Amino acid sequence: MVLFLLALALPPLDVETTGSELKNPVSIVFVGSWGFAVEQEGRVIALWEGKKRAVVLDITDRVASGGERGLLSIAFGPGHYLHPSAKWIYVNYTDRKSGGATVVSAFPINWDSDPSCRVFSGPKPGTTCLEVDKEGEVVLLDIEQPWANHNGGQIAFGPDGFLYIGMGDGGAGGDPKNSGQDNDSLLGAILRIDPTPWEKRPYKIPKDNPFAHGVGGRTEILHWGVRNPWRFSFDRATGDLWIGDVGQNKWEEVDRVPAGAVGLDLGWKVLEGSHCFEPAWGCKKEGRLLPLYEYDHTEGASISGGFVYRGKAIPELVGWYLFSDFAKSWIRAIDTAHPQRGAVTLDIDFGGGIVGFGEDAEGEIHIVTHWGTIAKIVPRG
Repeated sequence: MVLFLLALALPPLDVETTGSELKNPVSIVFVGSWGFAVEQEGRVIALWEGKKRAVVLDITDRVASGGERGLLSIAFGPGHYLHPSAKWIYVNYTDRKSGGATVVSAFPINWDSDPSCRVFSGPKPGTTCLEVDKEGEVVLLDIEQPWANHNGGQIAFGPDGFLYIGMGDGGAGGDPKNSGQDNDSLLGAILRIDPTPWEKRPYKIPKDNPFAHGVGGRTEILHWGVRNPWRFSFDRATGDLWIGDVGQNKWEEVDRVPAGAVGLDLGWKVLEGSHCFEPAWGCKKEGRLLPLYEYDHTEGASISGGFVYRGKAIPELVGWYLFSDFAKSWIRAIDTAHPQRGAVTLDIDFGGGIVGFGEDAEGEIHIVTHWGTIAKIVPRG
């Protein structure tokens, strides 16, 4: 009855196509009015008003693609467009030459000096407002992957200006290398670095990373105990980190990490969700961050994390976290002010294959499907 009443509080929704005829897109990021769609094979496509403008980066010659491998996400450096950080695009991909290692690297970019590009009010004819120097790649991290699955793949700049990197546990099944609980490994963790590809040393370690002084674990680690954090995001209003962590045999989970928190253990593989996975280790829950929400495999099989809605077009949805499942067609929402009430399935007509979401400059949410379409969630009617 509670879920029924909550569902009545949310309006019926619809979708508006903002990208189509893409080849296996996995994510989208926005800069001003531009959308940049990521195709798994290794291309970044500039979109303007829902139409493809150009391929701004093509690294298909470097990317091992297929299954859970590929060019998995991108992030633009934060800050004023004249700041060094804003002159780079960061990427996360599985490397063809090394047999599938995770590479996090940066490419120099130049924004067109035309004022219409700088304020993103409308591009002049024949330009994408962005040039990427494909030959100027600077590798930040090169992380060996023992198996082809559980690559994680999400990168994003947090409110603190640092780059966050989601790393899966290395693959196979059941985390045979115990990467989630091994802080000497960069797998099974959320990493955080301060990238400086324009300097001799390509990144620095934030001083409050839990092992920043090199004692107890790898300096790049911020949180650990994740299995495959395929998609995460930051609430632009609170700074909280929201993680959709793909489960093993039974449970998919949503984790909310409070803004500013460091050194949290999210449980894997001692726990799958909030449930015992490794009885030999005692299944201890104390001292670990348990999921805010979880669902079993009768309802889905591979969570696709989303965003907390902070837009203006749908006032009733403000403060709700949206997410989906790749194997199902539903989109659910959690009221972040009352998460104990669980999740509500939104009244929205949309198909499956959802691999992630994007948040545009206005805080509106876009759905990314692996079948080639990107669409914005809008009020129905």
